[in-house]
Amino acid sequence: MVQHKPEHLPRRRSIFMDKNMISIVIATKNGGQFLPRAISSIEKQTDKNIEVIIVSDGSTDDTVNIAKKLASTRPFIRVLELENNIGPGLARNAGIKEAHGSHIALLDDDDEWLDAGKLAGQKKFLDDHIDHVLVGSNETEFVNEQSEALFIFKPQKTDSNIRSRLLIKNQFITSSVMFRKETFEKVGCFAAMYLAEDYDLWLRLAQAGKMANISGCKTRYYRRSAGAQQKNQRKINTIVLALVKKYKNSFPHPWLAMITAYTRLIRN
Repeated sequence: MVQHKPEHLPRRRSIFMDKNMISIVIATKNGGQFLPRAISSIEKQTDKNIEVIIVSDGSTDDTVNIAKKLASTRPFIRVLELENNIGPGLARNAGIKEAHGSHIALLDDDDEWLDAGKLAGQKKFLDDHIDHVLVGSNETEFVNEQSEALFIFKPQKTDSNIRSRLLIKNQFITSSVMFRKETFEKVGCFAAMYLAEDYDLWLRLAQAGKMANISGCKTRYYRRSAGAQQKNQRKINTIVLALVKKYKNSFPHPWLAMITAYTRLIRN
């Protein structure tokens, strides 16, 4: 069993790094039932120079067994078991620490990629645009647990437009992004946060280089439980307000971002 302390990754490289490989990290807690769907969408990708690292974040059900069964017939999958639940950000850190790929793609256990060229397209974009540090999708389909469409999220596409809006509203869906492992480590990895840890990372990556959301990377995001989301919303809004205050001097329109964050908190 691989165990990790709840802390950031040390700023060092893995034992070896494959500059052409993409490492896909899936953090999961008791989400084993969704893993086959996520893995199926990965197997449809045109870029086959990949590895998948499934990180069980203190799962208490049969998630580890499901992950190991998937790995038993797919040599590109590795399974890491965390004895205790440390949260999605630190669990992803643990997976990325073990990654051999130079590029990291994130996929939540219950989400899936709809475009077969998602990984290849994003890697090519980052290879062709060395000044960019983060790339996501310009279209994400939100669905409920019954796979019924809720809405389509279409964020800003170019760096200037993303930067103009990022402090006001998150412009990236976690399951849609790709970044370089080296840059991820330089900005300090995921923070020890259980909520909005992804948004915090985007805000730090934005200060290391440019960002984009590109076509051909459509992602499907599943909303598992409206009740759980509503329960966490006030906590998320409180954290977002703190992040806006922290980064207000690094992005355009800080006062609009502050007003928006306060308004969300009050309404909730």
